Amino acid sequence: PDPGCAPRLTADAPATALARLRTLGEEAPGIDLPLATAAVLSARFTLLTPAGTLPCPGPRRRLVDGGYFENSGLTTVLEVVDALRPIARDRRVALVILRIENSRATTNAGNAHGAAPQDPPGWLAEIASPVRALMATREARGEQARAAVSRAVEQSRISCAAARRAQVAADLSREVELTPCVEIGEIAFALSPGCVPIPLGWSLSDGARQEMQRQLLGAPAQGCAEGGKTGRLNNWLAMDSVFGLLAPPVPTP
Repeated sequence: PDPGCAPRLTADAPATALARLRTLGEEAPGIDLPLATAAVLSARFTLLTPAGTLPCPGPRRRLVDGGYFENSGLTTVLEVVDALRPIARDRRVALVILRIENSRATTNAGNAHGAAPQDPPGWLAEIASPVRALMATREARGEQARAAVSRAVEQSRISCAAARRAQVAADLSREVELTPCVEIGEIAFALSPGCVPIPLGWSLSDGARQEMQRQLLGAPAQGCAEGGKTGRLNNWLAMDSVFGLLAPPVPTP
């Protein structure tokens, strides 16, 4: 059945439509998608789960993991931030990006204890190179997205500082109130290579879960003094920042 699918984008579509990511609600606004299905759609990666298919007429519309394009998800986050700016401005609230990463600590068969990945083998270079290029491209886009988030946070800090100075000047001259600035912040949690290798997979051992909990809560490691030390400190500071944001404001006397 046709769930009310939107027309397919073509090359002559407006540049604004082609330059941004489309949501499933825009692609098929009439579909009633269960949360479990949405969660699985976000993890349909090659060789693990097949691509999803929208029940739209005409050529098939397939859905796969967004990690094909960019593995961090921060490109989408920046678009969400832009969409929320008018609301945040009207309500005079700040926007905080909460980033959770595990890339430095995850391991695979050739990457033990979070060590740097090994050089790719030279066999089947002509066949394997396109696949390796695809994987490297999505990782590069992730790094670009992280840099874009850092620039957005820094630009917000500079712009809001200038806006506060302008507002003080306006108050002194009894001019009208200026448009408030939207502050953007970032809090990052990240796993570091620790005592227990943390695999990149669908299941975790008790030891890997305990290592992740130690790094999140800042608990000391047992039998591995330095393992995950940097991660524990940074994550403890990040958790303290989250609690500070959630704490009720202190009433002024």
